[in-house]
Amino acid sequence: AQPLSTDKLTSSVNGFTADISPLIGDSAGVTKTIIANEPIVLVNAINKDGAPYKNLQTIYGTLGHFIAFGPNLEYQHAHPTFDEKIPQTGSLSFLAHFTSPGLYKIYIQTQANGQVNTADYNLTVAPTR
Repeated sequence: AQPLSTDKLTSSVNGFTADISPLIGDSAGVTKTIIANEPIVLVNAINKDGAPYKNLQTIYGTLGHFIAFGPNLEYQHAHPTFDEKIPQTGSLSFLAHFTSPGLYKIYIQTQANGQVNTADYNLTVAPTR
């Protein structure tokens, strides 16, 4: 076991680089703070050779799996928020709901060229407002 110390929002695995970021904002501006108990869409942008990768294959029936472990050992699992029949854009979106503030360990699993790729991230969630 290793303690988590800081946010890690980029991951590289098997020649792919992927970033995770929140999709939040309103007409007053955009904020990147993730708040406990507020649902949020997280975008996972996947690149290969500097360009968006648009040829993911399904893994266990979907294009991706989002798994998060929280500071109190809470767990969540989600699939992308869109239908796989839509043309791929190089990113996947996941609806997340973090119940506790603190640092979360996140894994996003995808498949390309018959190879499973598991990217890992650390993400801080702020206390409820």
